[in-house]
Amino acid sequence: MYFDSLTHCSPTGEWFKSSQLDASVTELEQEFHSAELRGTCVVGLPGASPTIDAEFVFAVCKSRQNWFPVPALDFDKYPEFGLTELLHRWKNSGAVGVKIHPRLSNISLLDGRISEVMDALSTVGLPAFICSYTHGPKRLPDGSTPALFERLAVMHPETKILIVHGGTTSILEMGDVVAAHRNLLLDLSFTIHRYSGSSLDQDIRHLCSRLDQRIVVGSDYPEYRPQNTAKRLDFILRDIPEEKRQRILYKTLQEFLGVELVSTPSEFSRVESDATAIRTLYTNRLQEFGICPQTLGWKEGSQQIRFKILTEEFDLTNRRILDIGCGFGDLLAFLKQNGWSGEYYGIDVVPEFIEIARSAHPEAKFETLDFADANFHAGQFDFVIASGVMSFRRKEQEHYPFIQSTIETINTISQEGFALDFLCSSSDRRVDRNWYADAGRISSIVSSLVRKYSIRHDGPPFEFSVIAHCRE
Repeated sequence: MYFDSLTHCSPTGEWFKSSQLDASVTELEQEFHSAELRGTCVVGLPGASPTIDAEFVFAVCKSRQNWFPVPALDFDKYPEFGLTELLHRWKNSGAVGVKIHPRLSNISLLDGRISEVMDALSTVGLPAFICSYTHGPKRLPDGSTPALFERLAVMHPETKILIVHGGTTSILEMGDVVAAHRNLLLDLSFTIHRYSGSSLDQDIRHLCSRLDQRIVVGSDYPEYRPQNTAKRLDFILRDIPEEKRQRILYKTLQEFLGVELVSTPSEFSRVESDATAIRTLYTNRLQEFGICPQTLGWKEGSQQIRFKILTEEFDLTNRRILDIGCGFGDLLAFLKQNGWSGEYYGIDVVPEFIEIARSAHPEAKFETLDFADANFHAGQFDFVIASGVMSFRRKEQEHYPFIQSTIETINTISQEGFALDFLCSSSDRRVDRNWYADAGRISSIVSSLVRKYSIRHDGPPFEFSVIAHCRE
């Protein structure tokens, strides 16, 4: 979930005359919710067809939480007098920045009017969103794009400038310019999609690792969808520490614009905590389907595949096993069918599941308990298994910090090893209540805790498992 620095929509839903893309407000609103955006900048465009003018941008954002207007300055209607007054009026209407598009406006960054605008923006206290994409039929041969932005930064040190699209193929050089000037910010919209799979992926990762406080992200919707941008960001930022990720994903842009983001929980969790929502979901499924894998969200037979993957690398004989999210005790049944003996402890947040498990396995210990509330001591279990519990979409806190904290606790209470499974972020078949993890980021968390582990993709489609050995 990120704060999108650059989205567009038009009054008619058209996106330039030759494009088949849907730029309607309705479609953007759907994308906003589907991608679970924290916020978005709705940005005007000069010279677009149809026109995306300031009045439209303000009207779109007025009734929508966390939508922030960024009107565009049309140099064909450049005011000979009253520029500062115009910008004051925009700011008082809610503008968080002003878009300048040299290519569509057919104006050079060396034009004197650009300097006038920079001075006026500094006076008013609004940042400039300046497009750095120079290609196309209206390309202006001004010279090096990074050099032009450095010139602006030096001439107008009090004006905050967001470099839209980050200089595209010159992004590394632009990164050096941004690093040298505190009034500049590097925006990754468009560029992270346009050059996907090229060496720029590595360049962007490099910049994110060292310039996390100076980088923001966006989709350039409708050119690219926020949902796809979220996937690209998972890939690009997979090895970036969580604190830096949060700055890149939303904190830096929020501070740059000086805005507050209002929490907007979904209907699914509007009045329920995560634990309560889980209990409600599975209690209803139990009533509908009865005691069967479908109640737990699994297809017939898929549990056996998961259990085999999660256990076959370990010697579990006479070991102490904690089963987190034990459901009906199906893991215990699987182990017993394979001749296992030892000490088993199953926990789940659904009381009805625990009662069913106790009836099926009276010799074992089961307890209604949320793992987050448990108070296990270090090394209390030899092995910890958690199947299907990491894929519930949480609303009370961010997913990756929660997952990292959970895995760290599991590692602490495990003597010999632990095994977990996840839904994979590459899945194109998604369910709203589920959360889909990036295997690279999970690997990064686990590798910080243990020396030997494996990431396995040989289970059901669009799932992966983590098998960790604590002693090796």
